Amino acid sequence: MAWKRFLKWLQSSRKADFPQYEIVDRGETVLSSFKITEGEFVGTEFLIGKVSLPSENDNCLDYTVQYLNVPSGICEELLTEAINGIVYNHLTTQLSDSDNWLYMKK
Repeated sequence: MAWKRFLKWLQSSRKADFPQYEIVDRGETVLSSFKITEGEFVGTEFLIGKVSLPSENDNCLDYTVQYLNVPSGICEELLTEAINGIVYNHLTTQLSDSDNWLYMKK
């Protein structure tokens, strides 16, 4: 059932705008991070965790963000929107190649 809810969320969510980013391999025993590489949030690096699928009554994907580096003077609300776009993009386009994100290496 959870996968059906997730697929429904993917289909119903509108494509969000997002800045360019890269996945940073932080070593064998540390989670990979996301790093924004262009635009007003360049240099922002963060981890995504505790991802929970949308519930039957709610169309929101929940997750936590841990910031590793945030340049000063950034609008938190706009950064949150940018990260939402990155997460949405990554889940919809990179799901089949997820070996280097959210997983510890063997």
